[in-house]
Amino acid sequence: MVSKQARWVLTNTKKDPLVIAEIFKVPENDCWDYLNRHQAELNKLEEQRDGADMREKAKVWANSLPEAYETKRRVLLERLQTAKTDMEKKERLTHYKLFTGKLQPIPPQKIEQARNYPIKDLLGTNKNIVQCPFHDDKTASLNIKNNFYYCHACNISGDTINFVMKRDNLTFQEAIFKLT
Repeated sequence: MVSKQARWVLTNTKKDPLVIAEIFKVPENDCWDYLNRHQAELNKLEEQRDGADMREKAKVWANSLPEAYETKRRVLLERLQTAKTDMEKKERLTHYKLFTGKLQPIPPQKIEQARNYPIKDLLGTNKNIVQCPFHDDKTASLNIKNNFYYCHACNISGDTINFVMKRDNLTFQEAIFKLT
């Protein structure tokens, strides 16, 4: 057991615990154990203080949340609407989705506009039967008719929106955004 004086010297000076053990005639291991316990207590107090600081900061942030949230949402929407390229739009759309957790409802005319986008333009052809991009196709098996597609080999079918979703691995909203 380390005496009260030895504990004071250990915690308030930078002397080596070996020297203090010799001066106060206590085992060196007891000095080291006391220092380790003291350091652990100091660390615990520091964590509690940091936790209190974080709670206070969180409280201040939570009080300013509605105003900050609306401002950030508005800025993201403005940037999304002014995006020039498809990649830019996809990136901004992702940021908006991450921030709000959802996307704005898509107007029916946008869905119709995307649905009417020619599949042949997406495939870069004027033919009605082409090689399917969804599997390793040696002969043309993807049939295009009235802006719908059907693969006779892998039995995949759908419209323009569905095609873009599967080919580019996009969500419905992202596919609409890409096609319009």
